[in-house]
Amino acid sequence: MRFKQALIITRKEILETLKDRRTLFLMLGLPVILYPALIVGFGQVIAHQYSAIRNSKYSLLIAGRGNQLLKQWFKGDPQLTLVNQRIIRPVMPEFVTTKPHTPAANAPAGNDPGKMNPPEAIITWCRQVTSKYAIDIIICPEPSFTREVENERQGRCWVFYNMASDTSQIALQYIQDRLEALRAHILDERQKNHPELPPFFLHPLRVESVNIASAQQRGGYFAGRILPMIMIIMVMLGAFYPAVDMTAGEKERGTMETLLTVPVTPAEIIAGKFIAVFLIAFSTALANLGSMSLALLYMLQTGNIQERVQFQMSIGSGMMVFVQLIPVAVLFSSVILGVAVLARSFKEAQNYLTPFYLLIIIPIAVSSLPGFSLTTTTAFFPVINLCLLMREMFIHSPAVELIVIVLAANSVYAFLALWAAAYIFHHESILLDGGIQDLRFTRMLTPQKKVPEPSLGLLFAAFVWVVYLYLGSILQSADLFWGLTFSQIAFLLLPVIATIYFARFSWRATLSLNRPPLRGVGAAILCGTTTWLTIVPLVMAIQNMFLPEPPAIREAMERLISGQLHGIPFAARLFLFALLPAVCEELFFRGFVLGALRHRLKPFHAIVITGLIFGFYHISIYRMLPTAIIGILAGWFLLRSNSIFCTILFHFLHNATSLCVVTWLHQHPDMREEQLIRVTTVVPAMLLFLCGIWLLKQKKSPQKNDDYDLQTPRS
Repeated sequence: MRFKQALIITRKEILETLKDRRTLFLMLGLPVILYPALIVGFGQVIAHQYSAIRNSKYSLLIAGRGNQLLKQWFKGDPQLTLVNQRIIRPVMPEFVTTKPHTPAANAPAGNDPGKMNPPEAIITWCRQVTSKYAIDIIICPEPSFTREVENERQGRCWVFYNMASDTSQIALQYIQDRLEALRAHILDERQKNHPELPPFFLHPLRVESVNIASAQQRGGYFAGRILPMIMIIMVMLGAFYPAVDMTAGEKERGTMETLLTVPVTPAEIIAGKFIAVFLIAFSTALANLGSMSLALLYMLQTGNIQERVQFQMSIGSGMMVFVQLIPVAVLFSSVILGVAVLARSFKEAQNYLTPFYLLIIIPIAVSSLPGFSLTTTTAFFPVINLCLLMREMFIHSPAVELIVIVLAANSVYAFLALWAAAYIFHHESILLDGGIQDLRFTRMLTPQKKVPEPSLGLLFAAFVWVVYLYLGSILQSADLFWGLTFSQIAFLLLPVIATIYFARFSWRATLSLNRPPLRGVGAAILCGTTTWLTIVPLVMAIQNMFLPEPPAIREAMERLISGQLHGIPFAARLFLFALLPAVCEELFFRGFVLGALRHRLKPFHAIVITGLIFGFYHISIYRMLPTAIIGILAGWFLLRSNSIFCTILFHFLHNATSLCVVTWLHQHPDMREEQLIRVTTVVPAMLLFLCGIWLLKQKKSPQKNDDYDLQTPRS
């Protein structure tokens, strides 16, 4: 082999790859944007889920007689809800005291010789009670438990939990920590009374944790973590290759033109291709489901784990999974067809669909983590809802209304995806050429244009977000004041100035640098000073119904800010949190990004997209929704006033008012923010806010932007 010729071919292939700008962007540019967004977004979802579980209240039943000491110890615990034993039916069976068993001579070496065996009748009763009353933990002390501990002997009890329940497992850790604290408390009391302690004094409590999950529940728990994810991936892979081959593959082979010469309509073409892809994808899913089920049954029957783990699903549940897979297969087939037809070759289609894989695989992997369950909220999330539903079916029968919601939601998503694919196929230019223009910055930055293209605005926002995420977080963690100041100026303001200057865009047309009308100034003053008392509490109240912010996260953030800004004058804080963000963020979002979007999109769509980007920039999932609403409101201010100065004033007053309230509350520790939100304050604030909205909705001034009419989108 001639190595020199091989290097020449290598150079030729690399140059050809670098010339393909779309492939280059999808290989290098898109991962730079996509991975941080997915990791940050889903990382915060995981952190919120764990925090929500650990801060939630667990239901605890202390059953049997002799439980006075335990009830007194757990009474008033903020994370526990004590269940009254009197309402429990059936009644707890009579407790038969058992002694620590002695292992047989041939017992495994790892067995604990002092392990206590709970009575079988108690285990059966606990299974019934936890299922009927949704109890997380049951503590069953021996009848003599309190008396033994008070007489400075050892009290014995069992902690019953359900391994098939994530909440029960986490509650077990909390109960064990609390019992360990009780043991330490009793030991301290005994050490004060007795200088020389017998051995059993060192162990005043003997606690055994007992898993009451049946073999079927254990098998369903493990299967529910794995099988749904595999099923979804198999459906997606089953649709991938036939969809790409029927679209981009036909373009590459030159047979798409031949198909278009046949006397058929685009609707018939998409229908035929869709049905073929759907049948292949669905057949692949069924084949994988059957193969996995048979392999699982074989493993359980031939292995030695059948007594510990069982896998069982009723015929009705199996049919329900079959029905629920249909809209998901339709959804995947439609999306993959719609995306693949935009590509001009098989390789290009693979590059387009790689981000789609990530958008599917990461959420379904996250849904298998502890704490995620099927609720009326998660039932509306596409794909994730099917994973959670299948997981519930492996353990127990979910509520009928949740099954209906999952089926209806996925059916709606499938219909929308199919409609979008049909819309794409109706464009003959897409079927013949690909329909996506080259992503070249040289075309976006043409000096003939007075405002940037929407594609440049979105790419600009995406890449700046990545830089702001990595470098900004490092700078702000080192020094909040100077780090935030540098981040706002260097990562938001200067890129806007540099891009407009070097691309020779119109400053006035892009950033809406027009004289602010008096009605816009008045509206900004009225709305900016009242938003914290009207819009923000309302949005937070709605968000807390679905995504409550854990108190620990809020307290940690308050400690961080107060520690970093300790000793800084109020004027400097006003500059950092009010004036600087108002100028830099408004010029970036409402100026450059919104200016790039609304000359091609409808104003409403441009405002909403810019507001969502504005919310996503603030990283925290607890701040995204209220920040996005404020961003949408600021975008509407720009639309009605046609002046960036009105949005800057609105943003500044909103942040300044919020900062004043936080500072005042910090100086008055006896007051809480909730005490300020009452009828006597909210009603006047709402009236002022509505007056500002009314002012802004008045007829706009006749002046026009000389460079570019920003109110009407270009065709």
